[in-house]
Amino acid sequence: MKKRQQTGFFQIGSSTLTVVFLVLCLAVFAVLSAVSAKNDLAFAERTAQRRADYYAACNRIELMLDELDKRLETSGAAAETADLGLSGTGDRRFYTAEINGRQYISLELLLTPGGEHNYSIISYKTVTESAPAETEPLPLMKTERG
Repeated sequence: MKKRQQTGFFQIGSSTLTVVFLVLCLAVFAVLSAVSAKNDLAFAERTAQRRADYYAACNRIELMLDELDKRLETSGAAAETADLGLSGTGDRRFYTAEINGRQYISLELLLTPGGEHNYSIISYKTVTESAPAETEPLPLMKTERG
């Protein structure tokens, strides 16, 4: 009678190790893709909000310009523009529409009542007020601290 050689309780072959390694890799890739998808969704939501804020500011400008046009049609150069939010004197007027806390649209107009158009747009640009201070961390990644 041959004596059997006793081995350990677990006998792990190369195929088992390969399967375990593949399952581990798939789990890691699944977690990475879920985190990436979550970050892409957050970025898309922030971009959509910025775009909505920008177009809301543009809409406020268009409404103001419509009202200004009506006033210049009826009153001419003597039209009161301060209550519309316009600043400046003479033929030049300035208007700002806030987009968010740090950005706004700056509009510069040249009033030309009685001409082909009642005003000309000299400048229409988006302006950022200031860069974040160096002591403030940049919002690159959101981390949960608890």
